[in-house]
Amino acid sequence: MIRLRALAPVLALAALAAGCGGSSSSPTANGGSTPPSTASVSPTATAPADEAAAKAEIKANWTKFYAYKTTPAQAAALLEDGDQMAGALAFARQEQAQTHIKQNVKVSVITFTDATHANVTYALLNGSTPLLPNASGVAVLVDGSWKVSKTSFCTLVQLGANGKTVPGC
Repeated sequence: MIRLRALAPVLALAALAAGCGGSSSSPTANGGSTPPSTASVSPTATAPADEAAAKAEIKANWTKFYAYKTTPAQAAALLEDGDQMAGALAFARQEQAQTHIKQNVKVSVITFTDATHANVTYALLNGSTPLLPNASGVAVLVDGSWKVSKTSFCTLVQLGANGKTVPGC
């Protein structure tokens, strides 16, 4: 409980830069059981036609979304339904500014569940210090661009808000 309280501002800011996906229920929805590995996974029948390009875009977009220097407008472009998430993005930015956390992520595993959804395992960092070393979320393909799912983002925002309602989530 104390650890979650200490992480609350960090998680809120992580939510700002964090990209969210379709169906992740928490940043550690897998219970921490999936160890980080490389971002490449063997091709599957459920992967997009150009799996390597899709993984590169997911990794780049998640990295930019979570970067502490990413503006809310830039983050909105990388977030599913980002144009409807101004309140949540503003909340996360405010929390990030108050805590002086320089968050970023390191994507470790991308696994496609179908041609338009991928499970993403990543480490949420403050500089190089792990805050959530084995977080999980979902990337979704929207209008030809791989984005952080709204659910993934909102899960982090809600954790950072200590369960309080955050506009847009």
